[in-house]
Amino acid sequence: MSHVFQMSDEIFAKVAELAAERGKTPEALLNLWVQQSLARDLGPGPYETDDWFRHLGESEEMIRLSKQIAEEEMAQERAQHDA
Repeated sequence: MSHVFQMSDEIFAKVAELAAERGKTPEALLNLWVQQSLARDLGPGPYETDDWFRHLGESEEMIRLSKQIAEEEMAQERAQHDA
């Protein structure tokens, strides 16, 4: 199913420019942004909330390492998605 919506020429030009910089179509970039926005709206996950780890009794070092691992995994997922 597809839907059409309107946006100003100025906004479309900026979206098209940003999409081209990323090797995407404007439609693909908008879809990606919406997906990312919806994922954020679901609320923080355990890897995004330091307090959750503290609540579980984890050390600050373990929290730091967990963040690093999560960031690396997200970067890999983004790279795969962008490919």
